[in-house]
Amino acid sequence: MGAGTFTSEEGRVFRTQGEIGRGVLTFVLDGVDGGGHDEARERAAGGRYAIKTVLPLWTGHPLAEARIARERELSIALHDPSPHPSCQEIVCGGRQKLEDGRSRPFHVSPLYDGETLADRLRNCSRDGKRVPVELALRWADDVLAALGRLHAIGWVHRDVKPQNVFIVSSGADGARERALLMDYGLAMRAGAPRIEVDEPFGTPAYVSPEVVAGATLDGRADLYSLALILFELFCGQRPFTGLDPIGLVEAHLGAAPPSPRALCPHLSPEMDRVISRALAKAPGERPANAAELAGLLRTTPEARALAH
Repeated sequence: MGAGTFTSEEGRVFRTQGEIGRGVLTFVLDGVDGGGHDEARERAAGGRYAIKTVLPLWTGHPLAEARIARERELSIALHDPSPHPSCQEIVCGGRQKLEDGRSRPFHVSPLYDGETLADRLRNCSRDGKRVPVELALRWADDVLAALGRLHAIGWVHRDVKPQNVFIVSSGADGARERALLMDYGLAMRAGAPRIEVDEPFGTPAYVSPEVVAGATLDGRADLYSLALILFELFCGQRPFTGLDPIGLVEAHLGAAPPSPRALCPHLSPEMDRVISRALAKAPGERPANAAELAGLLRTTPEARALAH
């Protein structure tokens, strides 16, 4: 079977049209359904799919195999008993047979129109603009809904960052946008033991202190990471800048972040307090769960102004 063809366990055939992106262990391909398609799902995705599989160098490696399997397992759980609009969906998967006799796992997701939040932030920075408050709060609400669902089934994402938040355009004119939480490859069960030596902990710029420390985790680790994103959305920069990865890790462990209002004076004191609380070093000082953080954000003057 050719390198550009993937056949799922259900017999669906996908043919690839090029690479979309890659990480350390895996990469994502742009694919189209080559047979046995689900017409409703294909219309929703514009006929295109994202196929994630293991990079050739890591074919057969247990860590890479586990990443793909974990993402598929979590997608099934997150969309049971009904689809969750803010969680990435995996429609099918399987193993691709390679010419050397080996095989590698893959899974297939709809490929929607839009861009990552990292792309949006980069474009805003280039143009000297900020993301509008109403969009930032709406996206935060979407991501918190996804995190609430993930935490409810006993998992912690561990890699909440702008690259893993996809801004989906919808509607006939693409004017309505929603946020989708992606990539569950680094997720761990809440309360799991200390991380393994070969298991990375995510991106230094958005990692929580307890993840760095290898401590027992719960959903509050993800709330810290989301608060870092909110800080960047409102202030136009991260709380810790000009540091190398080691410096960033040390800052998350011990440095006090600046007040959001110090960088963005038009933020309300209430919003400043919500973000600062979610950035507390000790998990017990943060909001208890995603629903509480979402509720606190909705009580700020910025959110109340949007309701009128």
